[in-house]
Amino acid sequence: QPESVKAADSLSALAGALIATLNRSAREALRWRCPGFREASLSQVAGTLAMMLKGGCSLGDSLALMSDVEGGNRAGAQLKAWGQRVKAGHQGLDEVFSAGLPFPPLFIWLASSAGEDAATGLERAKEVYHERAIRRSDMLLLAALPAAIVGLGFLILAQATPLVSNIVHMMDVW
Repeated sequence: QPESVKAADSLSALAGALIATLNRSAREALRWRCPGFREASLSQVAGTLAMMLKGGCSLGDSLALMSDVEGGNRAGAQLKAWGQRVKAGHQGLDEVFSAGLPFPPLFIWLASSAGEDAATGLERAKEVYHERAIRRSDMLLLAALPAAIVGLGFLILAQATPLVSNIVHMMDVW
């Protein structure tokens, strides 16, 4: 690739990282789209719902609170729809939970697998998605490690080149 294309790619990646860092709505959008962050978010939602259910909250109240916490993103809309199904009188968790963009079928299956005990199913979903999030972050770090080592090598080479050049020049002078 030409140097101008490489520079443009680097600048666009830097601009994207800055926008994601500084803009809350961009972070929220990436939270539910990037694979590692999505699994972590699913784990957090499942864990929070399980904790509220174990604490004595009803499923409808728990879903209403979580939909308010998630706000205007896709997960908040899905949680709100689930809360409306509970208010409409649906009893079984498989009737209440439905797969959508933020919540994949595996999440729904894990959450509703405990039958009427929603807290246990959500706790299981939390554990599975927590492990998946850890594995995704480990894969990302392991993928970045060789690039970091090569970058460090180039940095050492760039720092050592003037020193070696000066030593060679001094040897020529003597």
